[in-house]
Amino acid sequence: MSRRAEFQGMGEFWRSGLRYDFRSSAAAFVILIVIGYAAVSLVPFMAQWVTELMQQLMSQEGLVTETGELSAAGVLGNNLWACLFSCLLGLIPFVCLPAFPLGLNALLLGGLAALAQAGGTSLGLYLLAILPHGIFELPAMWLSFAIGLTLCREITALCRKRPHEPLLKTLWRCGQFFSLGVVPLLILAAFAEAYLTPALLERFL
Repeated sequence: MSRRAEFQGMGEFWRSGLRYDFRSSAAAFVILIVIGYAAVSLVPFMAQWVTELMQQLMSQEGLVTETGELSAAGVLGNNLWACLFSCLLGLIPFVCLPAFPLGLNALLLGGLAALAQAGGTSLGLYLLAILPHGIFELPAMWLSFAIGLTLCREITALCRKRPHEPLLKTLWRCGQFFSLGVVPLLILAAFAEAYLTPALLERFL
């Protein structure tokens, strides 16, 4: 198959359902950020949960260098595994398990905003710490959630013997979107988070 035909096939796959799942993931993510912000602001238990979860995430091996700085390779490896895991959850039919990491990440992001504001950090400064790498990382996450949801829907249709795309074709297309969409975005996000974000924060703090 020619490269042009491959891209046409990816375009058809995107329009046939992946685009809807991507938009739904993005919209749900934004709504859950607001919910996470409100929950941590109003419920002390939620604030403790977000703090402990963030400490666990930051203590992962290889994420921080010996000098206390973020490692681009560590961030990339962690994010790649998280996004791949979201996709693989879609292999389980009937239950939309990719919605779980979507909700968890969104609630955590909103909760951290509330904690930052409660600690005297402005939301503007918080956004400055998030957006330089978030403009790459968030679309990568949404796309991985969308891939997982698409897989779940197609495999569920297969189990129920309803009309569906050939499974190998679906797996191939999902793999293409992950390798050509998610991976490059995560590479850019990792370098931005490790190098650009600290430099910006150092300048404005």
